[in-house]
Amino acid sequence: MDQSAVIFGKDKHFIELDCSTLDVKYHPLPLVDTELVLINSMVKHALADGAYNTLRNDMETAEKIINQGEGTQVRLIDMPLELVEKYRSKLTPKQYARSSYVIEERARTDKFIASMEAGDVVTAGKLMRATHAGLSKKLENSTEQLDFIVEQLDKHPGMALGGRVMGGGFGGCIIALIKTSTAERLLTEVREAFKQKFSMYPEVYRVAPRTGAYVRRLP
Repeated sequence: MDQSAVIFGKDKHFIELDCSTLDVKYHPLPLVDTELVLINSMVKHALADGAYNTLRNDMETAEKIINQGEGTQVRLIDMPLELVEKYRSKLTPKQYARSSYVIEERARTDKFIASMEAGDVVTAGKLMRATHAGLSKKLENSTEQLDFIVEQLDKHPGMALGGRVMGGGFGGCIIALIKTSTAERLLTEVREAFKQKFSMYPEVYRVAPRTGAYVRRLP
């Protein structure tokens, strides 16, 4: 995902990336008195300690069990949620939670795209919050610090529209959609609350999508 964002970035647009085919589609990002910020939890990403591989194994195993039962070869992400429910008794609790999250998140992604194309940033923010709840409770790839940042954002609904884990989780940043007119006040309050809880300030980056990397030939 990181490499695709760096290469295929487009000014004032966000990317819809199909990780199976690597197909890229662009959608406008209508930010009127709203902006994106990254809030660093100050916890280093820890994807190599086995937790990420465990998540992937749970999803792949669930996909295999369902396909064997149905006599099909369908990607988990393309399955209806009812099919996962049908095989719930054959899945472990974590396999069920993670596979249901994948399908729910696919639906949220489609709704997020539709919301942004309609200029409905309020609904887009709600979808981001729902995504974080799933990441935290079903995928379990959040951390205390990441959850705390989202909780602080949720305490200011008039200033913060929503936030969620950025990237693979297990540390790293929250990406948040916030109101520009009250951004300074909101970010100050979030940083101070984080400092009081964890004895350090989180780093904050106010960001915007831009054109991706390209080669420039010098004379």
